Amino acid sequence: MKNLPLAALSLLLLSSCVQQTTATETSFDTPLQVALKSMEPGFSEATNFTISQKAAVESPTTAQIEIVQTHVLDDSIQSIMTVFSLSKNNQRWTIDHQSVLQQCRPGRGHTDFSPAPCQ
Repeated sequence: MKNLPLAALSLLLLSSCVQQTTATETSFDTPLQVALKSMEPGFSEATNFTISQKAAVESPTTAQIEIVQTHVLDDSIQSIMTVFSLSKNNQRWTIDHQSVLQQCRPGRGHTDFSPAPCQ
């Protein structure tokens, strides 16, 4: 479990070295690689983050990725969760929906993950 952030960072660094494909080329990226590529450049600067992937055997062409960042450099936000819903079409994973939710620090607003801003 301690190696998960290191593994995710390694994957991110390796994925940034991949040559960009044109619209006519086929991409074989995994759902996780697609999600990591779409994150803002400084997302891994958080002290801690966790990544989870949910996929079902019954539906091999859909996946959900959750990336939760904690200890962010904001006095009102405790955690930020980015949720990706992906689907696979023609051997290519694409993001169907992406949402960003915040969990506020105590006394700074809602304590559950919500799209509403913290105070």
